Amino acid sequence: MTTLTHTQFVDARGNQRWNCFKSDKVAEISYATIQGKDCLVQKFRNSSVMLEAPHYRPKLYFTSNGPMPEMAGQEEPFPEPDNQSKMKRSCENAEHVGLFTPNAGQHFRDEQRRRRSQYDRGTRLAALEEFDYETAMHHFYGSAMR
Repeated sequence: MTTLTHTQFVDARGNQRWNCFKSDKVAEISYATIQGKDCLVQKFRNSSVMLEAPHYRPKLYFTSNGPMPEMAGQEEPFPEPDNQSKMKRSCENAEHVGLFTPNAGQHFRDEQRRRRSQYDRGTRLAALEEFDYETAMHHFYGSAMR
């Protein structure tokens, strides 16, 4: 990506709604606090996000100027975790910020299912619960819900 293509992307997508998602949210673009492939790999390889469904995980791709140019555009395997204590801490932190359903008893799980917030998105479990919730509501209210 060149400076010119970066600027063109920001001009085209920054502060714009992404209508394909049926949302009023506006795309906000800012510089990342972590720069460089090596630093990003090191951050995410020991992150709880790597325990999510594969389509939610960060991806790596071979590039034409990398060690295997013939593989350019194909997905590169993500390195395995190399620090179990960081991985454990990441999982514990994720539980406290509302990204995961607590593992505490049926009562907590039932209350979590009834609670809806913007932070309930992004995990495989949340997606399954959303599907179950939508199915139940559709069954209860019929097609008038749509």
